[in-house]
Amino acid sequence: MVRTVRRLSIPKMRCGRDMDPNAPIMIVGSDASFCYLMRRYVTQSAYAAASAYFGEDILAMALREPPIAILLEADPPLNRGWELLQALKANAVTRSIPIVLCAWPEQAEEDLCARADSYLTKPVLYGDFLEAMAQIGIVEKRSAQAAS
Repeated sequence: MVRTVRRLSIPKMRCGRDMDPNAPIMIVGSDASFCYLMRRYVTQSAYAAASAYFGEDILAMALREPPIAILLEADPPLNRGWELLQALKANAVTRSIPIVLCAWPEQAEEDLCARADSYLTKPVLYGDFLEAMAQIGIVEKRSAQAAS
């Protein structure tokens, strides 16, 4: 199986007035196993995790307490992941929050994946998770390379 982590040249996260470095990484999905695994990866990386499920007002949650990044499950049958990605990127306040889209290879749509800041192919391995976090400036590249 080929692992896919899209490489991007994204500037380091802005902290201070733009982003709280202690903010959690928000995990959004409909699959309980995916959310559980991502929560483990986030906490193993020494970050706080905030979980949200489709059906909740995720945009309002991100506006109220902006996360440092969002791990978003694609959720293809109902396209809720795609719709949320578009809503987050259309909002002036949440537009700068990096979003890592997670989907099965057959679910990846080129134009929609391009709107995310990074893309992970499911099943997501810890090393791939760290590499995606390094790409968006959340963890140091050394940590991601050591875990691979």
